[in-house]
Amino acid sequence: MALRPLRILAPALLVMLWSIPASAGRSVSLYLDGAVIEQDGTAKNGYLEFSLPATVRPESLRIRPAGSSRITRVQVTEREPDRKVAKELASIAERQELLQDRLKALSVREEIFRSAAKSQSAKAPRRTKTNPEPLATIRQGTDYAITQLESVYQAQRKVNRELKLLEEKKAKVLRDDHAGGRVARVWLTPSSGGATATYIQSDRTWQPRYEIRASGAGKALLAVFPGEIARHRGESVRVNLAALENSSRVASWNYPESSRPVAEMELPATRKPEAAGAVPVVKLALSNTSAVALPPGEFSCYCDGVYHGVGKLALLEPGGTVELHCGDN
Repeated sequence: MALRPLRILAPALLVMLWSIPASAGRSVSLYLDGAVIEQDGTAKNGYLEFSLPATVRPESLRIRPAGSSRITRVQVTEREPDRKVAKELASIAERQELLQDRLKALSVREEIFRSAAKSQSAKAPRRTKTNPEPLATIRQGTDYAITQLESVYQAQRKVNRELKLLEEKKAKVLRDDHAGGRVARVWLTPSSGGATATYIQSDRTWQPRYEIRASGAGKALLAVFPGEIARHRGESVRVNLAALENSSRVASWNYPESSRPVAEMELPATRKPEAAGAVPVVKLALSNTSAVALPPGEFSCYCDGVYHGVGKLALLEPGGTVELHCGDN
């Protein structure tokens, strides 16, 4: 089944790593696990610089001369972050270290109280003058140990939640142009020549979400949306339904300015009997007859125009079939 980008039937576009279209500014080809960035530069007095973000993969950098230009020398050096960013990164790292120490201490407490709970529950009740109610004493000791364990688990969840937020904050700071990274210094001839730098940036990705509209005709219209994508000024963006390692031959689409889907395809869909209950759960057997693998993602489900909630689509390879539960999540 052929893909229909924006409701227009057309052959799937084939994209090679070096065939990203150049434009004023930068062009970005987003994959599911990273992005290929292409940036043009014009030399001044035979020299130009490319500013590389901190999250670039160093081994991925390629610089090719434009037209009849010739590259005479390339030097890649580290770029120090400005003081404000460096201070913020140091503060984040210090807080992360403290939280990791806290997790280690909580792990010790967890083991202590887990052992105490087991020890208390394993005790044989023996009535003595100082302990006339052994069962109550054992129960009290066990309850205390379990209560302490619950406090440990709550503290661990809180620490892990803060560590996750710090990691997200760190990633956001590193995306800043003032967060360090590298500088590629390029010397060319003639003095007015130009070059194009291409590199992989690990922290720029996209996640597809789907809209599935099934009818009684045994078919479903599947629309692919990219969701919100951060885009810098002057960038042109394309999205690819593949990982970087499969970038040699994949379908790609321009990132739309509006909320329209980047692509649509009509696929066979067999509707199965609805599960019993006050609110029916619709089940669809969806077959991927396209030439493109559909990555995992959330989908919204419509059957005969009726909204049936959301569900999760697992990886669906070409030629594969998956059973979808609409409104069961």
